Amino acid sequence: MTASMFFRRDGAWCWFRTIYKKRPKRSSRRSRKRSRRRHKMRWRSLDEVLRFAIRREADDAAFYRLASDRSKPGTKEAFLELAREEEAHRRKLEALDLKKLDEIEIKEASGLGIGESIEEVQFDSEMTYGDLLRMAIKNEEKARQLYSATAQMVDDPSLKKLLLLLAQEEAAHKEKLEKRYDEDILTEF
Repeated sequence: MTASMFFRRDGAWCWFRTIYKKRPKRSSRRSRKRSRRRHKMRWRSLDEVLRFAIRREADDAAFYRLASDRSKPGTKEAFLELAREEEAHRRKLEALDLKKLDEIEIKEASGLGIGESIEEVQFDSEMTYGDLLRMAIKNEEKARQLYSATAQMVDDPSLKKLLLLLAQEEAAHKEKLEKRYDEDILTEF
């Protein structure tokens, strides 16, 4: 940052500051491709995948707690309940024994199909209980899609099984939220 002096039209001298920013270097096409590749998820071990899933559950719980602090009283308890559920999911993942992964059976969760037909909702402090459930359903759907898509890209069978197990868990969470949405919101109409 430098200070400069200039002469105004009314005859007074004034000081002003100018800020010089460095221009970003132009990168080549090859380096841009490399930097894009670095941002993709590359899981090399079961522990990495499990740590990511645990962190994601903890982040979701923190989001729901923060949302409960900033929401109106009617939805505050619902946000806290979702946060408690995410904490329970996190504890379940922390207790998962990766050595017994082969013994776990993966089941396909059917769901009600509500998540595919509803619009995505952004958090708002004035959101209704229905908006809250729609947002939570969409979050679970995105997580399920992430794990399912990643499972299709990996070659390691144990890693694939863990990702499919995580996708199954997210689908079960989504199904539970869809049932709640069906019972509490759709029955009103």
